Amino acid sequence: MQQDEQRGVTLEEMLQARENRAAQQRAMQKCHPGALLVSFTLNIPGAVKRFPEAVRAFAEGCRRIERELSREGAVVSQRWRQQPVTGCEAIWAVRGCDPLLLKERMCAVEDGSRMGRLFDIDLIDSQGKGISRSRLGLPPRRCLLCGEPAHQCARSQAHPAEQLQAAVRRIIREEFLEQRADAVAAAACRALLYEVSATPKPGLVDRANNGSHRDMDFFTFLDSTAALVPYFGRLFLAGADAAAEQPQRLLSRVRYPGLLAQDAMFKATGGVNTHKGLVFSLGLLCAAAGYSEANGLPQDVHALLGLCGRIVSDAAQQELSRAAADGGQTHGEQIYAAAGIAGVRGEAAAGFPSVERFGLPALRKFLAQGMSLNDAGSLTLLVLLGQVDDTNMIARGGLEVWREIRKMIARRMDSPPFPDRPEIERLDREFIHRNLSPGGCADLLAMTYMLYFLEQEKESENGVFSPS
Repeated sequence: MQQDEQRGVTLEEMLQARENRAAQQRAMQKCHPGALLVSFTLNIPGAVKRFPEAVRAFAEGCRRIERELSREGAVVSQRWRQQPVTGCEAIWAVRGCDPLLLKERMCAVEDGSRMGRLFDIDLIDSQGKGISRSRLGLPPRRCLLCGEPAHQCARSQAHPAEQLQAAVRRIIREEFLEQRADAVAAAACRALLYEVSATPKPGLVDRANNGSHRDMDFFTFLDSTAALVPYFGRLFLAGADAAAEQPQRLLSRVRYPGLLAQDAMFKATGGVNTHKGLVFSLGLLCAAAGYSEANGLPQDVHALLGLCGRIVSDAAQQELSRAAADGGQTHGEQIYAAAGIAGVRGEAAAGFPSVERFGLPALRKFLAQGMSLNDAGSLTLLVLLGQVDDTNMIARGGLEVWREIRKMIARRMDSPPFPDRPEIERLDREFIHRNLSPGGCADLLAMTYMLYFLEQEKESENGVFSPS
């Protein structure tokens, strides 16, 4: 939106806009006799009524009104919308619903969230008369700042316009950040559930068996996922809170929330490590999404994974340098010291190239062929197994065994026909017999699922409101 489109408006312009809206309401009632009208504007203090945040809030308000109309079974005869400099406005002509019940639903939209406090939704009956909140026994709208009746504060000009305008922008920003945090966290938890549910997966816990693991089963993963639900949203918001800092500083901001998530996981599983690697990887992705959202940065796959790399590259390199010097403490560090294979640290520092180059393209390809998310996930895991140095496999079977298996799987996945379920089940039995488990590739599969879910959400998030 251009700067000159965000100019302040005069009192005369606002009065004329009100008259124009009333004329539009009369015209719609004339075209649709007996219809109820739902009239929607925003409560925006100050002279500037249209700016990007307000336009976005208006679009969200339209979506919420549409959902309530659909929920009530209302028949929409006409939709009208415009976004003049005097403020965004929309009107629906509807039939087939009780006026008081519909007013109650619209009040619920106004009162159901902080941003709803900015919504001004009037219901006009078939006689052209407004239905007030008081007819439902509801209290008057409250001031954004002090909580007193809004009309009293407006009449007395109790608060400076600058404070009210800042409050409006803060409310809109926080509402959308929290909404996005919920969506990203849901994608992360859904990815955890799909990864463990995808069956068969050689050597890994799935719905058929426990793979090469004796200390965990399918339900241990469900317990862990349930415990992690709130933490992915918090990691997103931690990334958003650090929006003013350089990406390299973000890791220190999200480290402690990540540790809390690990604590919750261990508590839920009785000390079993089900998702420690994914608390790091998916948590990093959530924080990167929050940072990007708060800064208005692109959130496509390449941009998010690249940001993940910038966030952790310095710290990862320091850890790997220490491991090379002292031989390493963890299995992953010891493997790096002995063979130069960087594992998850190298993947993260490079922006998870295996997910972008192999995981996502494979999942998309198999889904495009008509496979289910389960079957596509099983085959995507094999694609990753043929391309990635999995330090979990190396720790369990040794470097030479892993190179042999990786070469075999890469050759098998090079061209169709790809392995069917019985063939993957035979590989599962072999892995179990040899005590092999590709936990690193499983984590990359979960990241692949999460990014795919975010892509699908982006494609489907177009608004349902279209003027007519």
